[in-house]
Amino acid sequence: MRLRNALAAALGAAVLIVAMPGSASAATGSLDFKYGDVADPTEWQIQFPNLNECYAVPKVDGAYVDAYAPENRSNADAAMFLDAACEDPGEDGKEVLLHPGDTRGNEYHFRSVRFLLSSG
Repeated sequence: MRLRNALAAALGAAVLIVAMPGSASAATGSLDFKYGDVADPTEWQIQFPNLNECYAVPKVDGAYVDAYAPENRSNADAAMFLDAACEDPGEDGKEVLLHPGDTRGNEYHFRSVRFLLSSG
């Protein structure tokens, strides 16, 4: 009887663990940015992003466009990339990290971002 109760309790706990989303798998907050015409930009947010997942900026007329002026309002570091697949960090081969609270102006362009556990 005790063994059956122990097994039932263990199974119930395992189901709860699998069913509950992990707080470490997603960031809180958002990355705010603009894309399109600088004179009349479209503003966009990536909210509550999953960690280690690549997010491409929205397509315009079926093509990827550059996003700019990112503002990291999340609790995770945001690694910025020049391509839509989070593979091209730029000319020097080093990815640009926006730490929580960091911003870049209209001159900084990117096409995708990956969120990482914040180092700070």
